[in-house]
Amino acid sequence: RRYDEYISAAKENDPTFQPHNLTFGQMYGAFSTYWRDGRILFGDVAGYGKTAQGIAAKIIWEIHHGKMPTIVFGPNSSKQVWEAEVRHDYPEPRIRVINSYDKEALSHLSDQDFVVINYDSLGSPHTREKVMASLRRIKSPGIVLDEGQLLKGARTRRFKSVKPILDRAAILNILSYTPF
Repeated sequence: RRYDEYISAAKENDPTFQPHNLTFGQMYGAFSTYWRDGRILFGDVAGYGKTAQGIAAKIIWEIHHGKMPTIVFGPNSSKQVWEAEVRHDYPEPRIRVINSYDKEALSHLSDQDFVVINYDSLGSPHTREKVMASLRRIKSPGIVLDEGQLLKGARTRRFKSVKPILDRAAILNILSYTPF
């Protein structure tokens, strides 16, 4: 019953919201981001729609809390997948895919619906600091950690690089095919 109420509310507030590509379980997971104050782990095998779930979770959150930029951290192989899925599922998306340190690409990130960045862009200290300085300018972003298991632990360089942004995140979705 709760699921049907939220679907009705979502459709009333945004007629472009059409969860046509998600199963009931995936939509329930997407709504769980809202129900659990913006913090959730989507764990499933590869190819079962975690990216679409993350996009749906952002849409649902925005319906109830207003628009927000979302930063997607992930492996290099997922950048094109995210760009294609966002263009397919998100209404009139403004998306910036960061391929390397590029002053122009890193400007005006707050104006984007999605910013997609490779974990490896956080590798060298020089690049990491410039990229993170640009990302820190985004107020209360949504964060998606695609293949979140790649952060490996709180003591790793990758985790320490993203931690300051995670602390300010309005929502935090971790997507992983190895949740345990």
